Amino acid sequence: MKNFLFCLSILLSNSIYSCDCGVETVVNKFAHSTFVAKGKIIKNYNNLKGENIYKADIEIKDLYKGSKVKSVFVYGRSDNKIGTSCDIFIPEGTELILYAHKDKFNRLIIGMCSGLLYLNRKTYYSKEKKTRELKMLKSLSKLKEKDINKVKLYSSELSDSLATLKGVDSKKKYGVYKLKFSKKLKLKDIKTVDGFTEKSIDKRVKRILTNTTWELLKDRDSVKLESNYNYFIDIYHYPKDKKNKSFYTKFNL
Repeated sequence: MKNFLFCLSILLSNSIYSCDCGVETVVNKFAHSTFVAKGKIIKNYNNLKGENIYKADIEIKDLYKGSKVKSVFVYGRSDNKIGTSCDIFIPEGTELILYAHKDKFNRLIIGMCSGLLYLNRKTYYSKEKKTRELKMLKSLSKLKEKDINKVKLYSSELSDSLATLKGVDSKKKYGVYKLKFSKKLKLKDIKTVDGFTEKSIDKRVKRILTNTTWELLKDRDSVKLESNYNYFIDIYHYPKDKKNKSFYTKFNL
């Protein structure tokens, strides 16, 4: 749990003092991206004239969402000099998970808040986090539903409810669940999409999700849910260490 709080504090401090990115789940990063892939930066070009964006050629190793492309555009400076707090520079040879969206010019854009995950350079996140995320994306890429989680949901109870699973161990490190809601945000059904190895844990997680109160994350007055709105959620298991029991959370740390 201490490691969880430490990592979360880093994420939150980064969003407060640099770029206001916030903390996002893997499912929502996948859902709100046009293009998701494991790839490598093979060539960077100079910044476009008058724009804080530069082009980067990429080599795709695994495509999880979208169509194959040869390049993306990066918010930042190709000379790696100081720009805004949201600018990034990704050196050639960098391997990473790319989450990109399209801008008004139909260009695929990646940036500080895209949810990028670097694979071959030193970062504060662990090797296990990278492995979990890659496995998660492989699972999500097989979904029949491609247009998911358009409206984000939130529960203030979920973290405390998952705490009841503290000390319960699992061989698998994550589970994905599909929740079906009515227009008034009443839970109608819940299914396991890619569950934990132990079915008993899936049952307990589903019971927790069923008994959880959900609300729209933002724009409560302007957003209207469709009938039978499907919302996917990812839950992660972290094994015990020398001082702490195993625990479950919705964050991939």
